[in-house]
Amino acid sequence: MRFAVEPFLLNPIFECRSGEGQRLQKFWNLVSEEEGTSAQGCDTVWLVADTPERQTTVRDGDYAGCSLRRLMEERGKEIVGGGFDSEEGFPLTLRLMDTVKPTPLEVQPLTPGLPTANSKFWYLLDTGPDQGGIGAGIRRRATRMQVMQHLNDESLQDLIESLPAKPGDSFLLPPGVVHYLGANILALELQDGRISPHVVSHWGTKETDAEAQREALEAVQFENRNCWRVAGDSADFPYTRKIPLVKQCPEFIVDEFRLKDYSAERTSELSFHLFCGLKGRFDLKSRKGYHARIGPGQVVCVPANYGDYFLSAPEGAARFLRIYLMTESEPGVRERSGNSR
Repeated sequence: MRFAVEPFLLNPIFECRSGEGQRLQKFWNLVSEEEGTSAQGCDTVWLVADTPERQTTVRDGDYAGCSLRRLMEERGKEIVGGGFDSEEGFPLTLRLMDTVKPTPLEVQPLTPGLPTANSKFWYLLDTGPDQGGIGAGIRRRATRMQVMQHLNDESLQDLIESLPAKPGDSFLLPPGVVHYLGANILALELQDGRISPHVVSHWGTKETDAEAQREALEAVQFENRNCWRVAGDSADFPYTRKIPLVKQCPEFIVDEFRLKDYSAERTSELSFHLFCGLKGRFDLKSRKGYHARIGPGQVVCVPANYGDYFLSAPEGAARFLRIYLMTESEPGVRERSGNSR
């Protein structure tokens, strides 16, 4: 009989594209001394990735140093849960983004037969004084012809709906809706790792492949401006709160924990529980002997078949996200098989 898979921490992957990231460095410095890592100049940190381009690795336990891909090949069903497909790997990607300038205008492609699947989620951690807000959907009075005329120019931003960006706010972007993050925003981005978004425009800052752009435009729903925003709650309560941020998405559910003392939780065999630290440190323990302390920007995964575990705040308070898959036991379920990267 094989040993059970314990919860495990993941090692981040740092990318320094612009070399100008500042907010990410400040955020990561909260744990960098202990971890021996640095986000100096970096604008992207991949926290969870199982794609051909990137592979996060396990940090602790029996599989320390193992790639997420290999772990999925060997123990995927136990970790991911009932809907796991060994050919698809881990179903989600999670990254930190420090937007020195606006991100390209993107669109999540539709999944045939699943019109609401393949959404993207943003959680805003910090914003600068000159932040550019969130772009989501084409303005009501803008026409398709105007969009095409300004497609490869910075003036295209004037045709996109703009929403204010405040730390603690979160956004759920359905497929078909064009979107971008404005400059000077530090955000967590969660999405299905098996279906890549299409780039609609680089705002004229770089040459765009014509065929790829045509495919992106085919995925755009020009009259769809749906974007679900959950305003951050800045109130401080003396007790533990669990705030649902995403609960009707076909892929995943996201809760924000504001832990003051402790919370007893458990996984079913239908989905893992993925935790990402936001502020302060929290402990994850189990009766089976596992113990990890998680800080801002760190990620721990509790396997689907693990069962009971406990969360506590050794410093008196901690904030973090818990992410798990929409399953047959939840409303709005969809089958997770049949997708391709």
